Amino acid sequence: MGRPHALMIPYPAQGHVKPMMALSRRLIDDGIKITLVYTEFSHARVMAALHETGLDQRQIKLVAIPDGLADDDDRNDLVGLCDVAYSVMPACLEELIGKMKEYGEDEITFIIADEGMGWALENAN
Repeated sequence: MGRPHALMIPYPAQGHVKPMMALSRRLIDDGIKITLVYTEFSHARVMAALHETGLDQRQIKLVAIPDGLADDDDRNDLVGLCDVAYSVMPACLEELIGKMKEYGEDEITFIIADEGMGWALENAN
């Protein structure tokens, strides 16, 4: 068996990406492979957090999935964001995990999901 592989899923709102990246950094230092799943809209924040946490793209696999919102939707409406995220993101995550298996990537050993992303744990099986 290869090294452990964590799937990290931060909540798609400001203030959640950087702490998840900091935790990812610690796990990488302990020899754990990391795949960070974030929303397409969060791409700029993820790139900034990479720099701020001392990570680079060679150390962590970054994968963006849709959050279900249109570009002009209000992402400060956390209730609306939650509703859409719960309706769109689980299927996208399941598809991502399936593709990772199909392409022969290292098996996901565990999932670390932000508190508001608990639905992701249903995909663990």
